[in-house]
Order: sequence, then structure tokens, then C-alpha cells
Amino acid sequence: MAVISWGKPKIFLGAKNSLTTANAFTKLDTPVEDSTSLTGQQGDKVEAKIEGGENEAVKIKANTYELKMNVRMAQGRTLPAVLLDANSADGFTKNNVAVALQPEDASAPGFYCGECAVSIMETFTAADGAVWEITFNPVVPSSGAVKKAVSFGTLTATDGSSTNAGKFTLGGTAVGGS
Repeated sequence: MAVISWGKPKIFLGAKNSLTTANAFTKLDTPVEDSTSLTGQQGDKVEAKIEGGENEAVKIKANTYELKMNVRMAQGRTLPAVLLDANSADGFTKNNVAVALQPEDASAPGFYCGECAVSIMETFTAADGAVWEITFNPVVPSSGAVKKAVSFGTLTATDGSSTNAGKFTLGGTAVGGS
């Protein structure tokens, strides 16, 4: 049977391009069931037409991505500091962040985004209660080893020592490791 990337994910947040810093990532609380989704949009196609309507050349622009999830607001629960420190009044973060997703089976492919613009909207439904609707828009990182907006591969998350409990160091093929 194939090992696939489904189930309850672990999501880690850190400062943009912070892979080389030990214990730089914080685990986000588990999102609302079935709310975590990475979607892509194929880049626009540009065609160079010649007489008769045929293409002389075709160029495809880069794909874009969006990672969305809902996290329930609960008594005593707060968003990680990397989001709170950067969150402005209009719902958009002032600084980009890094985000990584490790699937339920850690040996299955996950992904890493070294730099994302983030928006946070507070919403409410009778089914889910009050939630933070968090949207990450990955961009090509301005620095660092991973030069793609979204990099797929295995992802390992090592919890910090007792002095850094709750802080994680990331590794694996998704982040340029082995």
C-alpha cells in the first residue's frame, strides 16, 4: 500500500527563511477538520501569434499557490507569536513568515514555504464557532537555500531541548536536506 500525505497535519511557523536557525519554528494548533488546503493556479499562458493564427512561441508564467486553514479560537488559545508580532489592524501581516506542513505519516511528502505573505480573518459559524481563517500566499524566497515558493519532500521536525520546549528545528528533503 502506498504511503500518502493525508490525515491530520502538523503545521510549523517561523520567521521567513529561518531554516538555518535551531529551534526557530513553533507548531500551530491543529486546524479545524478538512480546512487545510494548498491550492495552485497554473501560470498564465502567453502566446506569440503569427499570420494564420498559429503560435510562433508559447511561454507559461510561474504557478502561484495559496495555503488556507481555519484554527478555532478557544479559551486560552492564541496564535503563535510570529503571527501576532507581525499582525496589523487590517488582517495582513507586516512581515512574511515561513510555513511547513508535515502530514500525519511523517514519511509521506510534506511541503515547506520559506516566505509567505499572510492574512488572518476572524470569522464565526454555528458549526465551528469563532475561528481564525489564515491564508498564506507563498512567494519565491528572497534568500536561503530553497529557491521555490513551495518545495515538496519529506519533513522532519525535532522538538527543542527542555530549555526550548515547543520550539522545533526542521530538516528533510522539503527544506533542502537529506
